[in-house]
Amino acid sequence: MECVFGIDVSKENANVAVLVDNVVIKQFKIGLYRLGFSPQFTIQVQHPDD
Repeated sequence: MECVFGIDVSKENANVAVLVDNVVIKQFKIGLYRLGFSPQFTIQVQHPDD
């Protein structure tokens, strides 16, 4: 199993993608401002074979 986290940062947002075995499992956007950014967040990923 190969897990990849991709992060694309722009001036206002960070786009995050989680891929497992080249399949996008989760995508989300984090706002890069005080109310949008929380350093404590959790990503739960379950492999399709599990």
